[in-house]
Amino acid sequence: MSSAKSDPRPGAQYARQFYEKWGFVQKAVCLYAAGVAWKGARIGVVIAGSDKIDWRGELKEESLRDLLPDWFIDGQTTLTFSSQPPARLVTAGAANSFGIVVETAGTSSEAGGLTLLWPACVNFEAIERMSELAKAGGEDALRLLGVLLGFAHSFLHLPGWALEPQNVAEAGAQAVQIDLHWYRLFVARWRDDFARSLCWNLRQLWGGQDPNVYDVFCEWNDEWFPREPLRGWEGVYEAFDHCGLTLINFGKEYTTQLKQFVESGLLPRDILAGWRELDGPSTPA
Repeated sequence: MSSAKSDPRPGAQYARQFYEKWGFVQKAVCLYAAGVAWKGARIGVVIAGSDKIDWRGELKEESLRDLLPDWFIDGQTTLTFSSQPPARLVTAGAANSFGIVVETAGTSSEAGGLTLLWPACVNFEAIERMSELAKAGGEDALRLLGVLLGFAHSFLHLPGWALEPQNVAEAGAQAVQIDLHWYRLFVARWRDDFARSLCWNLRQLWGGQDPNVYDVFCEWNDEWFPREPLRGWEGVYEAFDHCGLTLINFGKEYTTQLKQFVESGLLPRDILAGWRELDGPSTPA
């Protein structure tokens, strides 16, 4: 767990407890971590006076997935890189390594490095109290608990069904494409925020070692949220599947729909390629 900054926003001090107490919050963090980490990223350096990119290393998907939950919960996480090229993530405390603290982005009114679970956790104390009263048989408490949890789901930018394995399995193509649009958008946004903090710190470090380092940047795969609206959904399928939330009906319906469009000449056949690589949905050849 990272050493988080003091967060002045009401209820934000309960972000870690909120995460550890409620399974749906753990699922949400897992989904966002899996989405941001999907297929990893490359780290490039631009050298002054050169138009070529010096690719220094990469961020592996598996390693990122392990580190990102702290970033969402506490507002920061530490990435440990090997000092020996190529740049790659290694275990904390490994020999010949260095650490980079990556913070969440700030706003015009807020500092960076604050939890992304706010304001979902703002009613944590009330949720805990209503939960205890509901367990004791309080019907009004149960109703109010439902309202408070509904607010929390909303502030996590995910529909309630997306955090329940049975409901996820039954979700059809239309529901997924409509309800998870914001999930895809927030993942894309948080990729940018994560990369901005990481690259600024790497630029400070590498620029101090080599004055010719002009800029550092991360290149995420562009398959997560491509311009074509029917592409990129295999990333969503894989992220959910990694978190034990397999979009079974969606995988079947969507690939069937894509095949129909391909056979009608409306879409190129390569749109099915990503789906054929998955173990989940049965993708027609």
